[in-house]
Amino acid sequence: MKNYFLESFKDKVVESGGKNKEVAMMTKDNGPKQLEEAEIDAIVTEIEVEKTEAVEAAKKGPPRET
Repeated sequence: MKNYFLESFKDKVVESGGKNKEVAMMTKDNGPKQLEEAEIDAIVTEIEVEKTEAVEAAKKGPPRET
């Protein structure tokens, strides 16, 4: 199954962003809520910024002790 999946989708490109994702959130008080594309885009952007910062921090190495 894994090989079928990889072969079937190897030429497909998926861009990050709200257009390609459906996200629902459930809270105790309000029940399920489908997130809007703008809300998803904001979350994706925040995650991408955090990922970039983590990569840059890893490149710099651990903090030096003085």
